[in-house]
Amino acid sequence: MEPYPASEEEVDFHERRGFHRVALAPDQIYPLVLVREDGQCLQAVLMDISIGGARVRLRTPSPQLEEGEMLLLEHCAMDPFCGRMEGMHAQLVWRHGNQAGLLFETLLE
Repeated sequence: MEPYPASEEEVDFHERRGFHRVALAPDQIYPLVLVREDGQCLQAVLMDISIGGARVRLRTPSPQLEEGEMLLLEHCAMDPFCGRMEGMHAQLVWRHGNQAGLLFETLLE
């Protein structure tokens, strides 16, 4: 799989997570698909993760995505939590360029 494009500028948001996050090794790619309520699929890759959420890099920026939108996580059987993200719902809590922050509806355990 080819690497996803880096954003034009590094996103430096104040840490808002309530859980410790794990940065993923740059040589490990964890692809996933974000499915919107209208059925549109957005290809992404995990950048870092915690039991409560994740930061992802979208293959292409999607200006239609809005904060608060609920997304279904699919095709993530290779996630660092051994596929437990598959079929979960997550809320988009921020988006900047091709990066986005997700808040899982339920905690990963």
